[in-house]
Amino acid sequence: MKKVLISSVLAALVLTGCGATEEVAPAEAPKGMRDGAPVAVTLSAQDAAVYPKKTPLIERNWEGQPPVIPHDYKKSVNLKKNSCLMCHKPAKPGKKAKATPTHASHYDADGKLDNLFYNCHQCHVAVSDGPAAIGSNF
Repeated sequence: MKKVLISSVLAALVLTGCGATEEVAPAEAPKGMRDGAPVAVTLSAQDAAVYPKKTPLIERNWEGQPPVIPHDYKKSVNLKKNSCLMCHKPAKPGKKAKATPTHASHYDADGKLDNLFYNCHQCHVAVSDGPAAIGSNF
């Protein structure tokens, strides 16, 4: 009796799930940055950013903000090499650093760069004289 009852309840659930459902209209797709232009349309590129040769230190906007990069950084980080560390690694005792050294929080207990901080451009951005790509009210 118990097997028959369980089998009939399961069959009723399966048949209920297979019943006709009401069709739902698809939601409107988001417009994105192209502002409604179809993907096939090629939009003109903006002028390339101009990076100054040397800039003074730039004041930070909030406490804890990563410092901005005051120079061009093309081709500096890839999977095999982080060229930022050629100049920004901590100086050896008794020697002067080439540039502002990487903060101690970026290194693990063994003194090796923590992989979480390998991609410098994830937090640090370069200063540019180019136009803003996207408006901001920040």
